[in-house]
Amino acid sequence: MKNFLLFLALLLGVGSCAFAQEQSYTIMFTDNSKDGSTAMTTGTAISTVVDAGAEYLAGITSTARAFHKSKMGIKFGNSSKSGNVTFALTSEGQVNASKIVVEAARYSSDNSSLSVNGSPAQSITNASLTDYTYEFDGSQLTEIALTGSGKRFYVKTVTVYYNAGSSVVETVATPEISFDQATGMVSIACATEGASISYTLDGGSETVYSAPFTVEYGSHTVTAKAVKADMNDSEVASKVFEYKDNTSVGPQASYKIVFVSNPDAVDGKTLNITLPVTSYVEEGAEYISKIVAPSSASYASQNGLKLGAARADGSVGFNLSSPVNATKIEVEAYQYKTTTDGAIAVNGSESQTVIDANGSVYAFDLDGAELSSITIKSTKRVYVKSLTVYYSADGEAVATPEISFDGTKGEVSVSCSTEGALIFYTLDGGAETEYSAPFSVGYGNHVVTAKATKDGMNDSKVVTEEFKYVDPDVKMTIAAFVAEKPAEATKVSGPLTVAYRNGRYMFITDGQDWLTSYGDANGAAMAGDILADITGSYAEYPAGTEGYQMAPAAIGEISKGSVPAPAEITLAGVADAPLYSYVKLAGVNISTADKTLSDGTNTVAYYNPFTNSQYYDVVTVEDGENFTVEGFVSVGFNGRQIIPVKIEGGEVTLDIENLAVTVDGSTVTISCDTENVNITYTVNGGDSNVYTGPFDLEGYGAFTIVATASKEGYHTATATADVIINDPSSPVTSGIAMFDFVNEDYGMTRRPSSGYNEDGLQIVNQSVTLTSNKNGGNGTRLWDDGLRFYSKAYIVVSGPENSKITDIDMTTTGDDSAFAITEEVEGDNMQRSWTGEAKAVRISYTTTTSGKAIKTLKVTYEVSTAIEDVVADAENAPAEYYNLQGVRVAYPAAGQIYIQRQGNKVVKVRF
Repeated sequence: MKNFLLFLALLLGVGSCAFAQEQSYTIMFTDNSKDGSTAMTTGTAISTVVDAGAEYLAGITSTARAFHKSKMGIKFGNSSKSGNVTFALTSEGQVNASKIVVEAARYSSDNSSLSVNGSPAQSITNASLTDYTYEFDGSQLTEIALTGSGKRFYVKTVTVYYNAGSSVVETVATPEISFDQATGMVSIACATEGASISYTLDGGSETVYSAPFTVEYGSHTVTAKAVKADMNDSEVASKVFEYKDNTSVGPQASYKIVFVSNPDAVDGKTLNITLPVTSYVEEGAEYISKIVAPSSASYASQNGLKLGAARADGSVGFNLSSPVNATKIEVEAYQYKTTTDGAIAVNGSESQTVIDANGSVYAFDLDGAELSSITIKSTKRVYVKSLTVYYSADGEAVATPEISFDGTKGEVSVSCSTEGALIFYTLDGGAETEYSAPFSVGYGNHVVTAKATKDGMNDSKVVTEEFKYVDPDVKMTIAAFVAEKPAEATKVSGPLTVAYRNGRYMFITDGQDWLTSYGDANGAAMAGDILADITGSYAEYPAGTEGYQMAPAAIGEISKGSVPAPAEITLAGVADAPLYSYVKLAGVNISTADKTLSDGTNTVAYYNPFTNSQYYDVVTVEDGENFTVEGFVSVGFNGRQIIPVKIEGGEVTLDIENLAVTVDGSTVTISCDTENVNITYTVNGGDSNVYTGPFDLEGYGAFTIVATASKEGYHTATATADVIINDPSSPVTSGIAMFDFVNEDYGMTRRPSSGYNEDGLQIVNQSVTLTSNKNGGNGTRLWDDGLRFYSKAYIVVSGPENSKITDIDMTTTGDDSAFAITEEVEGDNMQRSWTGEAKAVRISYTTTTSGKAIKTLKVTYEVSTAIEDVVADAENAPAEYYNLQGVRVAYPAAGQIYIQRQGNKVVKVRF
């Protein structure tokens, strides 16, 4: 019995776990008012793309090729590559997830897959929105990473499931540090109730914060963090500021402007600039000549002026009666509500948050230049009761000092162009010292401030310089450079061997690690040279990947050496090889179509930047098998890749020459300049047939003939022909015009050309006319990759007389959303293809990024022969004759077949 009770208890315990209540939250992406052709960025506001669930998202941390579209939320990818986006989660969204369900849809016929937070990718197979479920182990979720592969697809919603009992350790809110220039007082606050705050001042020891504290004059850095039991520590906040001694700035004077509160005790009376200034100013009206450009500005029932409204920021300007050389403006401002933090700025200054409902003074330092007007701007709503303007009494100020640092000696020099001026400086926030001669600093980062004074003149502005003194005996290696990621120019010590140099690209090694130096400051260094050092800054490249490079500033002394031997590895070893290392790969097959290297088991992408002979020694990459490839391990948006610099051996795969399909009437002929090829063809996607000679198409209508040619050692080639064979008894005939801007010029001059196509230029092919229109921009231009469009340009497509355009299809370079196709008068905006009926159709360029091109353009049209418009007595009506294409013929030729129309009777006759 005891065993049974124990079993029952265990069963109930398991059951209670298994049936823990599952909860979820959903993030729904809104449909854009119009298709977004510009990719989202990390700066894209969550509120602009999320319809529901925005409270769970803190922001976008990384993204590529993700577009906010007019249907089904976010479109991932373009016509050649998929996209991705990663959302950081707020504390509310950071749950212990058991699964994530994504509502996604396939784009057209694209083959695409989606992975969530590194989970196995699932194919997006349905063109309508469908749920795709991704299972997780219940670990804490801090982000949602949606990573696509293949091409395009849509994502409408993301639903996160978690157990109600799952708990997430919350993080203490980041402290907010504020500084009051008027009092020199620093205040620190934390929104997490009960949290303990600790801070450091100018790199000193950590101190528990209990009350606001004051600082000395000079530059300061305060850091703060907050902690609380059972919560994660907050992020560290940091604030750098300067406390200026305004009491020592020469002879000073000031005046004050105090604003009237609304006597009706009601907010909302908008400032009327036609009324006297005294209507709004109770003290200091004589200093204002005019109130200008009020926006969401009124005089309030309390505390003077109210700036801002519920949905608008506010501003107001004042022209001064007498300009002064102002050094500071103090604004007495009040918080609108205790729950609303507004902010104010004066004359374009950095905003200061107004956080005191009982009023505080906010100081805005000026440079002593002539002040003729004051503009106050608010973010959200604030009250402004008064302005105090401080200015130089005599007007002339000492010149601003100049600070210079000699990195070879570690010496700081300060100078002032005002003769007889005394200079005072601070070093790293220390005591103010009179400058007499250059002074030395220790290794590390430093901040120097300086000002100059002279009797009878106003003090100069305070100038600040930051710099780093690097210990020359401590050599920075490539590994240290990569680890520290210096944003400023930093010297990497040698000896450094140049393994390869081609134009802006230079690959170097210190014998342990490798680095790419990309830029115009690589000097005369060539492969095999030894560099004493190289100076440059770190740059993440490509952004969002593990890749990096140096932006060079200078190279050291060059001596002669030898090129290091490449490491012999396999394609499987590329993933573990040091980034930017020199490698050699044997037995490699190359596909230029896919831009990949393969060995039958492993496949790695390659990237060839050396294609433009204007800038580089061209590296030629050809299709084939069993090559030996030397190059450098690099990284692209889709992972590791090889930059090839030398390709030897192998069997090159050749191209089949000039495969063509021609149609004469209904007879199809397929030709090819390469001998002994195997040719097959299909008609309208039907069965494949071996081509043995010309053949006839049967019936009427539209036909698409696709020919395929193959031969061992050659790339497979295809050629396509579209043709319409009209029913001679039909009063309406159809036609197709095919424009191939990659291979045909149509009377234009291909790059390099003398300029852009002019307005009104007509390109005619197979009875269809394309008319160019610059539309106030550069227009169009024939390039290697097709007919390129530039900002604002469009072309008008029109057919022969009495025709209607019924269908347009085109292939383009880049994202298809760069083009829109509409009826010339009005119509729907549809990308890449159009079906309808219009006498003319406009193809417009919709992006400001120049240079996208139309590669091919297929135009289908219908022509009315007007045969259906005539009904007459067949015996008495005159006979009219038309050829088989529906064109009227005045003098039929003997032996030919024509359509005879007499009255309402139509027959086929031979002359």
